[in-house]
Amino acid sequence: MAAAAEIAMKHAAQVAGDRPVIVLGYSHGAALALNHAMNAIINKSDTKPDAIVLFSPEIEITPAAFLAKWQGIIGEALGLHKLAW
Repeated sequence: MAAAAEIAMKHAAQVAGDRPVIVLGYSHGAALALNHAMNAIINKSDTKPDAIVLFSPEIEITPAAFLAKWQGIIGEALGLHKLAW
């Protein structure tokens, strides 16, 4: 599914030309849109959307999410950029 989102974004960017590309996602589509946008930012991709709108996204923030701050600090300290995300 992520590959399909990548193909769709490449096509949308090509069709849009100089106009902004705004991605709307509902439920699982919202999770795919968010996943694509985050990967595009991390990988400095040309297919990064200009904006995303998420409707009832199929994502969950677990109680352990507060540990992400420490994961980032440890990852940066050890030079492990994938851990730091």
